[in-house]
Amino acid sequence: MKRTITILFLLFLLGSAAYGNAYVPDRRTLADPKAVKGNGSSFVNSWSASRKSQAMRADAQTISYGYCGEPQMAFGTEWQEYTALVEFPEVFTEMFDGGEIIGVQIASPDNFEDPTINNFTSLTIGFHNEKGGDPFYSQPATLSTVAYEWNDIMLDTPLKIEAGKPFYVGYSGKAPTIDDSCFAVDYQANDKDLGLWLGWEDEYTGEYVWESYTGWYGNLCLRLLIKADKLPTDQINLDHVYLPGYVNTGKPFEMTVAVTNTAYNEINNFTFRYSLGGETRNIVVEATPSIPPQQEADVTVKDLICDKTGPEVPLVYAITAVNGNSDAIITDSSDHDTHILSLPEGVGYSRNVVVEEGTGTWCGYCPLGIVGMKYMSEKYTDGSFIPIAVHYSDKMETPSYMDFANEYFNTYPSAVANRDTYRFGILEPDAEILEIVYRYLRDIPAYAEIDLAANISDDSDKVLTVTTTSRFAIPTENKYRIEIALTENKVGPYPQTNFFAGNAEGPMGGFEDMPDPVDLMFNDVARGLYKAAEHSGVSVGIDYEDSISISLDDLSDDADISVIAMLINETGNEIENASFIHLGPISGVETIGSQELDIESGKGFISVSGSGETANVYSLDGTNVATIKGSGTARLNPGIYIVTAADKSYKVIVK
Repeated sequence: MKRTITILFLLFLLGSAAYGNAYVPDRRTLADPKAVKGNGSSFVNSWSASRKSQAMRADAQTISYGYCGEPQMAFGTEWQEYTALVEFPEVFTEMFDGGEIIGVQIASPDNFEDPTINNFTSLTIGFHNEKGGDPFYSQPATLSTVAYEWNDIMLDTPLKIEAGKPFYVGYSGKAPTIDDSCFAVDYQANDKDLGLWLGWEDEYTGEYVWESYTGWYGNLCLRLLIKADKLPTDQINLDHVYLPGYVNTGKPFEMTVAVTNTAYNEINNFTFRYSLGGETRNIVVEATPSIPPQQEADVTVKDLICDKTGPEVPLVYAITAVNGNSDAIITDSSDHDTHILSLPEGVGYSRNVVVEEGTGTWCGYCPLGIVGMKYMSEKYTDGSFIPIAVHYSDKMETPSYMDFANEYFNTYPSAVANRDTYRFGILEPDAEILEIVYRYLRDIPAYAEIDLAANISDDSDKVLTVTTTSRFAIPTENKYRIEIALTENKVGPYPQTNFFAGNAEGPMGGFEDMPDPVDLMFNDVARGLYKAAEHSGVSVGIDYEDSISISLDDLSDDADISVIAMLINETGNEIENASFIHLGPISGVETIGSQELDIESGKGFISVSGSGETANVYSLDGTNVATIKGSGTARLNPGIYIVTAADKSYKVIVK
């Protein structure tokens, strides 16, 4: 259930060309909310409608109110009781002053082994003046045995809403078994600190602890049924926007705006105000069809224009009117801001994708990442997919990568793609997820590229010299740094913990047929991370050359190594582009990329000049694919080739 939700969410996210974080933790870590940390999208409060209360809302005086969307996942533990609360602050009590709460709607949680059922059926809802303490109103309730079904719980005694008297509503839960949950959430992570407060007794201090978990799980699936004499009209909530991965400067584009009608009349249109590096514009957006009361909708905004070229052009936006009414109530009506990549039409480079995976031999679910990274490496062999396995707390841990690991990884296995947590957050390195993200990033032109050359001085020195050449398609004042990573193949064998043994977790690339633990040789193991250079304020038409020398004394002579050069935009700390060379065993490397023979490569070719020698070109499987006598050009498919001439060997990448 978890993986299906994750993949469908990413497909929606990327199919809509979404900007915003999409934190994707491992479902199994969600048993303990204290153990999970993620980066959530900024979603704001919303009204929502319940499937089971449609008949009730035919009464024009009754409305369903909540911050949550539909249930997407659930969590809970059998060894710890938690209390989950939803906060209704003063702004809520002012809005509905004098109205009555006549019921509460709660979505049933699920079961891990059978996600269609719910075994957590008995609870007591409680209304609290503050987090903790005894409730001022409580009532037992029964939930459906059908997972993710909404349950209408009518209050025995309606509660009056009074301005200036905020409150909390929720219930406590302890899962019946290790496979059960007790709290359903919408998984719309946000930083509003309203939709999900969790409380538990600290096992060490005995104190009761409260923390907001909307940034991890989104909102608890709980809503209020409210009856009031006067319900709001012309009211809207701007939930979030979906932006394209990039736009062409000065060319019209469109994006999707997710809104919620928080009123009790239909919304036919709204005014969208925005600026993108230039003048402020207003667009009247027609909602076709009209948005019914308390319903969410994705509406397309057309003919937007970006006036400026740049890697992070600021986008500031807001809704300023509803149904032509500029006095409409607009939740969070302040200007929202984000940014977008804007390039002149036809400008940019091919973007390579670096996936840095957090893994460890102690991690029983890490075979999932091993399978996912192997699948991608074998499918994309042209250097466009660059894998780095960052081991943590095992014999392959690399000290220079630990600051990175501590910053990005809180659950294992996890991964980041081009360190782009702005779009994707932290990923589960499942093969399907990695491919979705890879394809999305490959479709976005890069505004910079980096070439890589490397050579080892001699076997006694064991010093690797790496030379990079960076160039930019657009000028920018941003600061950039170049990082060099070393990886090693065929490391081990070491025993890998395998929770998939005996098909315990379903098929996993053959690990279901392997023992626990299983002795493995590991590939793409991170062996070092080095800062090579920095640049501030770059121009078009200039090649920025940098060089770094790296000692290989810690590696054996037969270590099978690769070099990765990463060009990182320090504004967002994202990898803008990267390049990769597989050097092979240290003792067998003479010169790679930087050579005495004049070798050039590009899209579909290798050219040799400057020598009277005959050059032979081999694929990595040893097949002679071309012979060049003296000077000449060979037309070749993308890939990595070995060029031999005058008793020397050179590795060359063809794009």
